[in-house]
Amino acid sequence: MTPPSSDSPHAEAETTAHQLELCLQRTVVSALLRHTDGESGTSCADVTLQLLQPVKIERTLKKLCDDGYSAGPAPSREILVRDGQQFTVKFRGNICSEDGRTASPQ
Repeated sequence: MTPPSSDSPHAEAETTAHQLELCLQRTVVSALLRHTDGESGTSCADVTLQLLQPVKIERTLKKLCDDGYSAGPAPSREILVRDGQQFTVKFRGNICSEDGRTASPQ
């Protein structure tokens, strides 16, 4: 939708509709990173990264803890995202893939 023209007789309604459309395309999320303590006898752990609405953090933390994902940093600050926005996630350090290969630094 293009921004409304101020020459239109319905400019105020068009502006409001445009602003509403922009708001509906955005949402606030927090990043939640958790990992397991690793399986006995291995140094590998499962990791989950979720972007979710802040009101869902506590419930999600409880479910993840119940599923064995008990360690990790505090949830991130709130992030404003657009509908369809994609994120690139990079890990470094002591990360290995499922086939056991260590990730090489880039």
